[in-house]
Order: sequence, then structure tokens, then C-alpha cells
Amino acid sequence: GMTEDEIDDVANKALDMMTLKEKVAAMSGNNFYLLLLKDRKFGVRAYPGGGVKRLNIPPFLFTDGPKGVSTPGSTCFPVSMARGATWDLLLEEKVGEVIGKEARAQGANLFGGVCINLLRHPAWGRAQETYGEDSFHIGEFGAAVVRGVQRHNVMATAKHYAANSIEYSRHKVNVQISERTLREVYLPHFKRCIEEGCATVMSAYNKVRGEYCGHNSYLLRDILKGEWGFDGFVHSDWMNGLRDTTKGILGGLDVEMPRAKYYGKKLEKAVKLGKVPLNLVNDSVRRI
Repeated sequence: GMTEDEIDDVANKALDMMTLKEKVAAMSGNNFYLLLLKDRKFGVRAYPGGGVKRLNIPPFLFTDGPKGVSTPGSTCFPVSMARGATWDLLLEEKVGEVIGKEARAQGANLFGGVCINLLRHPAWGRAQETYGEDSFHIGEFGAAVVRGVQRHNVMATAKHYAANSIEYSRHKVNVQISERTLREVYLPHFKRCIEEGCATVMSAYNKVRGEYCGHNSYLLRDILKGEWGFDGFVHSDWMNGLRDTTKGILGGLDVEMPRAKYYGKKLEKAVKLGKVPLNLVNDSVRRI
């Protein structure tokens, strides 16, 4: 394998060779809805994003979870809530290993299945998809599945960052939270997955202290990338996870999924008009 320095070197060389258009194109999903029309249902294949054809830089290929790889023909495991109830971290790591192998075999390299939001509300739509209601417990389980999946050269995604625990109002709720509660209850499990080397993070739909999580520079730039030293990329949740071009990039969102609605041409234009510094785009593309 390559050393960290060699990897950085390759990334920087590629960055030097890329046009602005190519850089921006690497920062979003590609043609998701066309694939959906073709397949008629979600999860039939891995959904592509990023990548630069001209330079032979492969795209990331997303498949969902967490009950297993969402592509048909994969193993369907018990839901995370049931796995969390075993208190068996070695077993969870083995589940991660199978998911990693199957994701690869199905042509995916990005697994969106490390769901570690705290269960706080019984009607939350992903109640069965998290491991429980204790931050330490779900952090250890999230880390275990990250270890298993990433051993097989598949990127894991810790989601939905952060304070996403309610369903019907999830696209508009503004979570007002004290610093202590944020740090002691809602963030430690994410930090634990980052310490384990989790490659990517998915931002949440909700607002925290008045700003959408996908635009939230305190969560994304200050805490995640700053304090915790996260060097992977952040991608948006899939339906209005990003709502504003400049707020998104200034806030620290690297990839808009599943397609370029606010990034793409709009981001390219924002850079050309001087509304967005090029170094922020470079930082995102280097991470990707």
C-alpha cells in the first residue's frame, strides 16, 4: 500500500491537472434519477458520484444499509437495533466484514450504513436502523461495523450528523441545544467512528441552532474537520440535504447527493464570480 504522504502527493498532482469544471463535477452524485427510472426501484445498483474520467479517477459508488448491502442478492441481517441488543462487538465487526465483501462484489465502494443517531422518538423513521439510545453503546457498535466494512476497501459513512432524532419535521426542525448536551450526548458516537477511521460522514436534514446541518460550519468545519481532524469527505443526505450553493460549501459540505442541484454549474459560477474561494473547492476535491 501507499503511505499517507504518497497518497497526498497523488491527490495534489491530480488536483493540479483538473479543470474547475472537473473539480466541481467531482463534488456531486451523477444521474441518480436516470438510474432510478431505468431500475424502477431504489437499491438495484450502486449509485455513482465524483470521479474524473479523463484522469482515470474512479467514482465513488454508493450503496445503502444498514441491514446489509441494499443491492438485491445481498445478505439481509437483523436490523441494527436487534444487533445492538446482543452487546456483541465481535459479531458486529463480522457483519461489517460480510457487508464490505458483498458491497465490493456488487460493484460498490461506499456503504451508507453506519446509522448512529440516538433513538429519542418512537416515530423516528429509522428507529430500527440505530443500535440503541446510549451514546457510548452506539459509538462502539458504529466503530465495529466501520472496522469490518473498511477492511475490504469499502468506505463507510457515519450518519446522520447530527442531532437527527425526529421524523415528520426532520426537514425543518431547528434543534436548540446546549453545548454540554451536544458534546456529551449527541456527538461522542460520531467522534468514536471518526477515531476508528471512518472515511465519510453524511450530514443530517435538520437544523442545529438555526442552520441546516449541511450548511453548518460549526458542526462540519470547526468540530468534525477541525477539532477531530477528520480528513475524509462529508456528503449530504439525499432529498434537500443541501439548500444553498454558497452556504453549503462555506459550511463544509464536500459532496451533494444524489445529483447536482445546488453544486455543479451553480458552484462553478459562484467560484468564477468570487463568491466562493477556490481553495475551499480544492479542499473538498482533495478529500474526495
